Amino acid sequence: MDAEGISRRNLKLSGFIGILNRGDDIVAKAKCLNISRSASIHCAFFLVVCAMNANHVSAQTTLWSIRAGVTVGPENTIEGMQTAFDLGAGGTEIDLWNTAPDPVSGEMEIILMHDREVDRTTDGTGQVQNLSFEYLRSLDAGSYVHPNGNGVAFPGAKIPTLQESLNFINDRGKDVLIHIKRDLFGLGGEVAISDVAEVVSEVEFSEDDLFTWTYHKEEAAAFSELIPEIQVIFQGGQDRNDIDFEELRDLGVSGIQVFTNSQGGAGQFSQSYIDEIHANGFFAFVNYPSLGELDLALEWDVEYVQHFKVEQYATIVDAFNANAVPEPGTAALLGSLLCLGGMIRRRKAS
Repeated sequence: MDAEGISRRNLKLSGFIGILNRGDDIVAKAKCLNISRSASIHCAFFLVVCAMNANHVSAQTTLWSIRAGVTVGPENTIEGMQTAFDLGAGGTEIDLWNTAPDPVSGEMEIILMHDREVDRTTDGTGQVQNLSFEYLRSLDAGSYVHPNGNGVAFPGAKIPTLQESLNFINDRGKDVLIHIKRDLFGLGGEVAISDVAEVVSEVEFSEDDLFTWTYHKEEAAAFSELIPEIQVIFQGGQDRNDIDFEELRDLGVSGIQVFTNSQGGAGQFSQSYIDEIHANGFFAFVNYPSLGELDLALEWDVEYVQHFKVEQYATIVDAFNANAVPEPGTAALLGSLLCLGGMIRRRKAS
C-alpha cells in the first residue's frame, strides 16, 4: 500500500475508533435516560456501522483570511473581518502595532495595522508608533480596498484595537491568528507579548480558536508561558531538515508552517512531511498556497490554510470538507432501524 493509502487507512481507523467511543458513551448514559441496555447497544451499533460504511474520513480544513479581510474589505478592520466571515472564512489573521504613549498615563494602545505607516490604508500619514490613539481613531480606514481584489469599501470605518477585535471574533466563534509585527529597525512600536496576554485574559477566548505564529523560538516559548491557551505556529526555515520536533514541543509549539514549492520550501510541501508533522503531534498550516497547492493541502489533511482570495478558496474548502464527511448508506440505515426497534420494544414492555 502506498503512503496515501496508509494515511487514509489510518484516518478511517481513527474515525472508526472515535465513533466506537461514542457508542460506549451512549451505553453508559442509557441508565440515566431510563433506556434499556439492549436499545442503547442498538444505538451504539448504528454509529459503528456508520463508520464501517464510510467512504472517506478526513481532517477538516479551516480557511483563514489574511490581514483581517484584505481584498474583500478594508484590511485590518472589523468591517473587513465580517466580510471575510460572510464569504466563508473560519478565522482571520490580525496584525498588531503599538500607538504612541499617552502623554499623561504613558500607556500605549494595541491597534490593528499591517504597515508601520498609516499612509497606504487610511487618509492619514505617519508611523503608528509616533501617532496618538486619538489621531489614529479619527482616520478613515474603510475607503481603501486592496487593488488585487474586488473588495467592498466601508468609508468611515475605524482602526480597531486588539480588544475590540478579539471580542468581535470571539462573539462569532471564529479563529484568530495574532501576528505581532517586528520592529526590525529599532524604531519602536513592537507589541509586547505580556501586553497581548493582558488583553487576551479579558476576552475568555477558547483555546481551540486562539493562534499566533512566529519564527523566533524565544518568542514561541514566551507565548506559551504567558498565554497558555494560545496555539503557537512555528514558521521555521524553508528546509524541513531544520525542524526539530522535540525542541519545538518543549517550547510549547502546537503547529508547523509548511512552505510550499512556490515559496521555496525545500522538500516541505509533500504528504510525507505533513504526515511526519501529524505523527509528531503537531498540526499543519499552509500560508498563501496556489489553487493547485490548495488541492494537495486538502488531500493531505492540512488543518489550516490562509489566503486573501477568501470567496474562491472558501468555496473549494467547504466543498472538500462536505465530501469528506462519512455518508451512512445502507448499513447505517439498517443500524438506525435496529436502534428504533429497540426503543419501540422498550416502550411496549413498559
